[in-house]
Amino acid sequence: MPTAEGAIKLAIENTDCTLWKSRVLVIGNGRVGKILAERLKALGAYVTVSARKPADFGLLSALGFDYINTEHLNLKPIDYNIVFNTVDAKVIDDKSFNEGAWKGVVKYAEENKRNDSIKNRAEKFKTTL
Repeated sequence: MPTAEGAIKLAIENTDCTLWKSRVLVIGNGRVGKILAERLKALGAYVTVSARKPADFGLLSALGFDYINTEHLNLKPIDYNIVFNTVDAKVIDDKSFNEGAWKGVVKYAEENKRNDSIKNRAEKFKTTL
């Protein structure tokens, strides 16, 4: 499906990480979400799919995906390297997304021994949120 392939292309071009072993969230388990999740898994990503229907949870698990109920996305900070939203609604509130982004910046800085410069810039950004 061209939409899924285009989303993957944009992720590759606009992130510093590879899809291989990245923690990826696909929001939505419709036609695009299903194909996108399969393609990302084939590229070696650890894929979590958010879905609304309990019947989807068993199938996602059987196919080797982690899953989360879409209604629970805002209960904790988002902790993924890349998030793909395939639904036509805003399902992650700004607070959850920003907290997750902040933790990701700090983790990246620590893993890449770039603590001072990245944390200082991120701290300035955090105060503007």
